[in-house]
Amino acid sequence: MADKWLTTDGSFIKHYYQVFDNDRPAVYKFYKDNSMMLWDTTPCHGATSIAEKLTSLPLPKVLHHIQGFDAMPSNDEGGVLVLVKGVLLRGETEPAMKFVQSFQLLPDGDGYFIFNDIFRIH
Repeated sequence: MADKWLTTDGSFIKHYYQVFDNDRPAVYKFYKDNSMMLWDTTPCHGATSIAEKLTSLPLPKVLHHIQGFDAMPSNDEGGVLVLVKGVLLRGETEPAMKFVQSFQLLPDGDGYFIFNDIFRIH
């Protein structure tokens, strides 16, 4: 399953950022109750806690511009480790911020869910 994902165009990642940028409260659907996230230095556990953190960010409107990503299988059960780099655009007057984000994706039926998520602005 991981090999199939690696040959795609990164549609999971593109979809995640599209939802984040346009309907942030809906990001909960990418996570489960056992998911974990570290947003800079703030840890969150579970889909509800993660969604609450992401919707409470002082970033009312953002656009993630993905500059590239790498992915590789992470375990024998079909997991995928993804590293994304890009720029976070915050409107016309605010300076852009570079970011990196890593995802540990685990199989969930015909798709994946985010088990681990680490986000850093640099």
